Amino acid sequence: MWYVQMGIKRPLLAPNLGATTLYGEYQAWNDFGVRRSAAALGFGAASEITDTSADMWGIGLVQDIDAASMKVFTAMRYWDHDVRVAVPGQAAAGQDVPLE
Repeated sequence: MWYVQMGIKRPLLAPNLGATTLYGEYQAWNDFGVRRSAAALGFGAASEITDTSADMWGIGLVQDIDAASMKVFTAMRYWDHDVRVAVPGQAAAGQDVPLE
């Protein structure tokens, strides 16, 4: 897993209010939960999670309001994930069934 966030803080939108911060972020995960039972996902007790990956990217805006000692913010995140499960009797040996 790794995560990176970068941004810029300047008096952009309303200089008399305070600084404005614009940022972007990205995070990636691989192989979390591998070799655990997939029964909680609705598969049989003998099923096993064989491969996982997830990516997240996002953007955000923070507006400082100096006179009130507060910050107002909004953010958006997009998630993309993939989980592959080995289900006995539903796939040939060594093949995975994608969870969609």
